[in-house]
Amino acid sequence: MDLSKTPTFLANKQRLDALKRTDNFAVREGRLTMNGWKLKQSAIGKAAADLTDSDFSPDIQQKGVDMKIGLDIAWISFNKIAERILVITGDSDFIPAIKLARRNGIQVYLFTLAHGVTHELTEHSDRLVVSAIDSLSL
Repeated sequence: MDLSKTPTFLANKQRLDALKRTDNFAVREGRLTMNGWKLKQSAIGKAAADLTDSDFSPDIQQKGVDMKIGLDIAWISFNKIAERILVITGDSDFIPAIKLARRNGIQVYLFTLAHGVTHELTEHSDRLVVSAIDSLSL
């Protein structure tokens, strides 16, 4: 199965390429690892003899992105090249980088896209932006 030929991949690649061309916006890509196949939720409870290929989905994970973004945040804050950083995440792994930026005088706006985030992540951000409507007043 060549996932790079699927409509989903092609559409997402177009979106990513457009983001890369956006002013004052950085895209960090990691590397993908294929960890085999996982059983879809809808197939749980089926007898093994009744399972088909469509009952499985690829187990793909992206690696290395958190570290790249954390290094970017550190570099920006040490070099004082921005007044604020807008971070779109729900991942508490970014807390050390966010704390470092704030200690260096950078305002950190956390965009959650209305997804749940840990209290600790919001606690270490200067401003919590829950929806696109909130961002109109930036």
